[in-house]
Amino acid sequence: MKTEQRTIKIRAMMNTNLEFTDRARGKFSQKFVDFLVDTDESFRNELMIPINNEVGLFNWAIDFIENPAEGFLVDIFCDGPNAFHKILNVVTNHFPQTEFRFYNQGPINTQAAA
Repeated sequence: MKTEQRTIKIRAMMNTNLEFTDRARGKFSQKFVDFLVDTDESFRNELMIPINNEVGLFNWAIDFIENPAEGFLVDIFCDGPNAFHKILNVVTNHFPQTEFRFYNQGPINTQAAA
């Protein structure tokens, strides 16, 4: 029986509220860390179950990369164009007021580790 590899399915990479407590060491302020966690959670709460229902549990992941003043660049990792379009539709239906640029990055095993 094949064991499915688990990965972080939805990640948000943000620039808004970016503050450091020690820039030289790359230590982020607690305000930024809290904002990042809240943003990740908001995407996950809206998207996790609908995408799991559409394309499966272990064969997809999304990286939302904030593109200031223009919305988000969205890297979608999934198995083929059919799954890519299903995920794209779920995201745009749940966040209709947000601008997205979607990129099909191939299968889940091509996603960089968290």
